[in-house]
Amino acid sequence: MPGGSPDRITIVIPHLHQWRQLDDCLASLHSQTLPRDRYDIIVVDNGSTDFETGRQNVSRRYPDVRMVSEREIGPGPARNTGVGLAETEMIACVDADCIADSRWVESALNALAAGGAGTIHGGDVQIARQSPGRFTEVEAYEAVFGYRQKLYITKKHFSGTGNLAFWKSDFARIGPFAGITVAEDMDWGRRARAAGMKLSYNPQMLVYHPARKSVAELESKWSRHIAHELEKSRGGKAHVLKWTARSIAVVLSIFPHLGTIALSEKLTGLPSRLKASRVLVRIRLFRAAAMLRQMMSRHSEAQRWNR
Repeated sequence: MPGGSPDRITIVIPHLHQWRQLDDCLASLHSQTLPRDRYDIIVVDNGSTDFETGRQNVSRRYPDVRMVSEREIGPGPARNTGVGLAETEMIACVDADCIADSRWVESALNALAAGGAGTIHGGDVQIARQSPGRFTEVEAYEAVFGYRQKLYITKKHFSGTGNLAFWKSDFARIGPFAGITVAEDMDWGRRARAAGMKLSYNPQMLVYHPARKSVAELESKWSRHIAHELEKSRGGKAHVLKWTARSIAVVLSIFPHLGTIALSEKLTGLPSRLKASRVLVRIRLFRAAAMLRQMMSRHSEAQRWNR
């Protein structure tokens, strides 16, 4: 086992302009089954214009939380700062707009302790609904397609960084999270795999994430992801043809994924499935159009994170 305390863990939270959500996140982290003296919490702000006021408010409510600032833009650099400040070998990352299940910290610590160095663990992310009895349209869509952690981890070999646990010594081997122009979770996960790390899906590491409030927020998310993919794929004579073919494939994917919605165990009843289907069609058509628009544009949309 790497050096450092074997029974303590540090929680790293990147933050930008989400003070209310951060307060909810910190409240959940203060309601854990693991004793509070066995984990540290570091919040790394990434340029909030009201940082000093927000930091003071956080300090009053949670005096045991360490809050610092990172000027380099992006959640990746913010996480890097938090990892660098951690005094424990075990690290767990969660996003500021997530609510941690009461056993999340304990589950992350136990997973790392059991796996040892060389293991990385990604947990489950479920949608936190506004009204427990029904889905909004966006909630229904994201319940099926929003946070497919098991698929990402087992098939695509990366975990979303909003629910991720690793050893600090392994982080040193893999290298830091990339900046805002890169999909840092995918990039880091694939570098981890190349370095020989074992990535595991741990459903006991559960956090809840609110669905986006509108389809427009989903479109903004996809604009950023498309920009990241476009940055990686540019170059070569066949680029335009391949990218155009991918945009057509996105439209055609509507049909099999309508079947995915119909069979999904995460939805109940016809109304929620119809809601998810409407958003699916709108988002896939938006994605295809955005892919073509960005391909022809001279301006990258990659440098965006909650700004």
